[in-house]
Amino acid sequence: MLTQFYKINFVMKTQKIILITIFSIFFTNSFSQTYKGKYFSLDDDHTGNNETYIARDYIKLTDGFRYTAQANKTFVGKIDPSLVYETNYTDDQTPWSSNLPVGSLPGSVNVSPTGAATYQNINY
Repeated sequence: MLTQFYKINFVMKTQKIILITIFSIFFTNSFSQTYKGKYFSLDDDHTGNNETYIARDYIKLTDGFRYTAQANKTFVGKIDPSLVYETNYTDDQTPWSSNLPVGSLPGSVNVSPTGAATYQNINY
């Protein structure tokens, strides 16, 4: 009978620990903001917020940016070069012309007696 009491007590404590853990994870994540982008330029007050900025290129903290540390509040800035965003390609700014000369390199190309392709630069 006494061992059954300890088993029930152990199960109840385990359930309390699991519930507290789940609640703390939910509570801390529900009040934090995560922002992802190519870059960020921050110039205002972020005090009192739980914020995470994840940028591919840069995070710039300009004049006016302010963050004062408080209990259980965080400001995190991370660079993640693996973030992928759609690229907006524009037309090449250099006009194409068929009248321009084609470049070449000084040197000679040959085939060796064994069949290997060789290139000899005459400047070296």
